[in-house]
Amino acid sequence: MAVASKVPPNRIGGGTRRRGAISYEAVRDDAHRGGRPWPPALRTQLRHPVEKVWYAITETEQLSQWMPGRVEIELEVGGKVRWSFPEEAWAQPDGTVTALDPPRLLEFFMPAAGAGLDWLKDETLRFELTPAPEGCLLVFTDVVEDRAGAASFAAGWQGCLDVLAALLGGGPAESDEDPARYVELFEEYMRSFGLDEGTAQPGADGWTVRFERQLMGHGVDEVWRALAGQEDAASGGTAAGEPVVGGPPPLAMTNGYVPAGAVTAVEAPGMLECAWGAEDGPAGRVRWELREGPGGARVVLTQTLPGEAADELLTALAAWHTHLELFARSLRGEDVCPWPEGRTRELRAHYEASLAAR
Repeated sequence: MAVASKVPPNRIGGGTRRRGAISYEAVRDDAHRGGRPWPPALRTQLRHPVEKVWYAITETEQLSQWMPGRVEIELEVGGKVRWSFPEEAWAQPDGTVTALDPPRLLEFFMPAAGAGLDWLKDETLRFELTPAPEGCLLVFTDVVEDRAGAASFAAGWQGCLDVLAALLGGGPAESDEDPARYVELFEEYMRSFGLDEGTAQPGADGWTVRFERQLMGHGVDEVWRALAGQEDAASGGTAAGEPVVGGPPPLAMTNGYVPAGAVTAVEAPGMLECAWGAEDGPAGRVRWELREGPGGARVVLTQTLPGEAADELLTALAAWHTHLELFARSLRGEDVCPWPEGRTRELRAHYEASLAAR
């Protein structure tokens, strides 16, 4: 199961995170899985010999101290991997060891089918150990078909590897339970991996601007209330009615760069759509879609634009990028006023250069 975590080598992007005596380098590998620059990986230097680390990542009682749930691995290619979560209402189907070279390599596949969770995807976990002068190098990879979830997986697995390092050093196997720390890591990884970036896709009738990102620590119902203006998500407030088709769009789904029209579709708590355009009529649609993801709600925001709207395209990319940053911060109870005009100008220049390079 992907920890709300994941992330080998040919570095093309990423960053280094340091906590205590351990540093983590998040890397992306273009050579992996047909040249796609995912999954991200976590690579860290451990001050312990390969054999000691191997024991900690394969022996059941050791694994259960630093990985979520209880993991039992039959150490042979084709062997079963049982990953149980006694306190959860769902069950992880058994996995299979797919590669094994003791004490250097362990890889296993965990299927999602049968777990009953829409956001859970098939995944492959891979541990590679290489001797180093002062211990060994660990490269941990979690391959999951969920690009937008990569930052949440990386943050979660970093927490697990922190506990592994403490366990190897003889210290208490305790994780950092501070939610703010997890969100901070998530935001760092999201920016490093470029997961906050929007895309612009041409179509027969124009363009579609699209953003997809996690809102860590906030479930779909909470995010819907904030988006629909029903209450202040951080502190609680006076509830308002549901948005209605033909009515005005809630303030939280609009900004001053994209003139908003009437609500055109509502499916609480999963979708809210409104028209946008000038006084002479709508030019397209803005749609927010919400679903559960690893560690929080997943938002997919799209805006359709006519084919001749090149200038509006750059404005939309910059405005919605800024908007989502502010929306995520507001969910955490931060004051996000006034709108950061300088940030939007910076992002507009960024997207202009990015599109010109395509």
